[in-house]
Amino acid sequence: LSYVYLILPILIIYYPLYLRFPVQIEEIKKSLNYIEQKAQPDDTIYVSPRAKNAFAFYQETNMTNINNAITIGSNYRNEMHKYDSELSYLKGKVWLLFSLSVSRNPEKKDINIVEKYEKYVVDRLLSNGARLLDVKKYQGTSVYYVDTMNTVSRQNLQQ
Repeated sequence: LSYVYLILPILIIYYPLYLRFPVQIEEIKKSLNYIEQKAQPDDTIYVSPRAKNAFAFYQETNMTNINNAITIGSNYRNEMHKYDSELSYLKGKVWLLFSLSVSRNPEKKDINIVEKYEKYVVDRLLSNGARLLDVKKYQGTSVYYVDTMNTVSRQNLQQ
């Protein structure tokens, strides 16, 4: 009976914490499952720089079965215009996979940079003629499906 008095306070303290596990900072697995269910064989997957490590983990552990062409985004951080060249190479129908993951102690500016990057990439593609076909958002991650067939190439924009 004395053990009950020792264990009971511990259970009372830790039970609310137990209910909150797993701590879900980013749900990239849900995004990958969504892409896996919907992607066509000729679709391309564009993986944002913040999502690349989690994406690689799921690919290497065979926890996802995505066999499409993969483009891993570069990390230019505050130089958004440098993404233009990279985006100009995306052709056909493309799944854009974004993660809002930041360091364990994220500063507001880190989160803002990640959100600005996602907005920049999507807005840039749409302003160049891509069509938005689908959007799915989970906690800490987003998936966009775009058709870039009518996208104006960067070279044409410069002329």
